[in-house]
Amino acid sequence: MSRDDQRLKELANRLVAMAPEPPPFPEEQITLSTQTPQSRPRPALAFVGAALLVLVGAAIPLVLLNSNGSDPVATTAPPAPGTTDAPATTQAPGTTQPGTDSTEPTQTTEPTALATFTTSVFLVQDPENSFTGNPALVAFWTEIEAPENTVQQLVPLQLLMRDDLELPTPGYYNAIPSEVEFLGLGWDGSAIVIEVNEAFRRGAGGLLADITMLNQIVYTVTYMSDIESVRFLIDGQDVTDFGSDGLDLTGGVTRETFRDSLNSVLVTEPIYVGDGLPTVTGVANVFEATVSLEIVDADGAVLYQDFTTATCGTGCWGEYSFALDTPALEPGSLVRVFWNSAEDGSLSDVVYIPFAERAVWNLIPRQ
Repeated sequence: MSRDDQRLKELANRLVAMAPEPPPFPEEQITLSTQTPQSRPRPALAFVGAALLVLVGAAIPLVLLNSNGSDPVATTAPPAPGTTDAPATTQAPGTTQPGTDSTEPTQTTEPTALATFTTSVFLVQDPENSFTGNPALVAFWTEIEAPENTVQQLVPLQLLMRDDLELPTPGYYNAIPSEVEFLGLGWDGSAIVIEVNEAFRRGAGGLLADITMLNQIVYTVTYMSDIESVRFLIDGQDVTDFGSDGLDLTGGVTRETFRDSLNSVLVTEPIYVGDGLPTVTGVANVFEATVSLEIVDADGAVLYQDFTTATCGTGCWGEYSFALDTPALEPGSLVRVFWNSAEDGSLSDVVYIPFAERAVWNLIPRQ
């Protein structure tokens, strides 16, 4: 062996002694999420490249084989600190998750705040000595409790949905069938729009009953509004086939639309009792526009009489108003409004209005 060969052998032995331990078996490996930057090899170590190749070749089998001589075991890097990888859950097809019994207290909803509304509703009356047989409308003040965020015009309609109203006298009735429901109310700029249920479409049974029902709704809902027209929707669509005659209500209904199907004397304002004199106000289409009024007691004795001239009459509708300057108007008395027949002066189309304390009627049964 030459001197150079001897030096090469010694150098190889030194390199073997300096070589690191071979890496652990694959099942003992820990994969790190960071990498050490590579450095460029120094020129002074280039002469040992051949020897390093021999050593690397010897170490490779240790990295690639495990103790069983199989492929290396795959490893997964641990999740980042503060995170967890929850195992995915699967649900077998056709099965449902079992119900769970919650130990948390049941969530309760705050009760809706109620407010007291003073409002006006129109009730229907069959007048005495009617020439046409048409019903009359009379307005009454009443109070009702409803959720405070209820649209004010919807409150009296919700009252008229009840089938247990305490009516002022036996001569009054509600022309709206109990199956009818008023589901919502809004405005389209020119009309009040009421969403109703399907039972509304059937009407009240007969043409006159259908029209009376419409008049009662329209007079009631427009009393506290500057808008005069009312549209009716079912599932968002205009009602085009209402009642027994299939009336088309698309264009809206006003107080004037079917007014000729009402009594010739109407009371369109509740009796007002305020700082001034009590008043009785309405519209009439009577002979020579002359409207008469009387106050009678419980026995029918006349306590007070008056008459006035409407703004139009004998074939046209006009407005009238009475200011009652008398102590005769008190709870238990009756106001009756009518016109006198041109033939014999008899009382015609007589409307009776009972008077209550403060002129406010409790139309809801007392609990």
